[in-house]
Amino acid sequence: FDKNIFMYHEDSIISKKVIDNGYENIIVKNATLSHMCNGSSKIEDKAAHNKLEYFKNWQLGWSQFYLLSESTYKNDNNKAARCKKKHLSKLKRKLLAYKIKGKNTVTIKGNIDGCAAYDKNADPFEKTI
Repeated sequence: FDKNIFMYHEDSIISKKVIDNGYENIIVKNATLSHMCNGSSKIEDKAAHNKLEYFKNWQLGWSQFYLLSESTYKNDNNKAARCKKKHLSKLKRKLLAYKIKGKNTVTIKGNIDGCAAYDKNADPFEKTI
């Protein structure tokens, strides 16, 4: 595993390594996966739940930008920058739509902040809840 990936996208990196080493990924259509505890979704305290959701989505945003910069477009900084800009624009449109509809924006804010943190060279292992 890539030591820089804290919480998300390790499956993408493994799949890319499989292809890079001359193998093929396969899809098992009937496979199922279940989380045994699903504990984070059972938090009763709304503030604590929002804090955890922000943290998880911050990590997701950081990992998305890391993957684009260090793996997917490692040898094409211009393409990585364009892809990251497009991703951020999409998130910002979604944030605006959520605000207009009165929806909770904590997950999108966390994702946007994680993306920005990657570009500022933030260490994802120093981010705390």
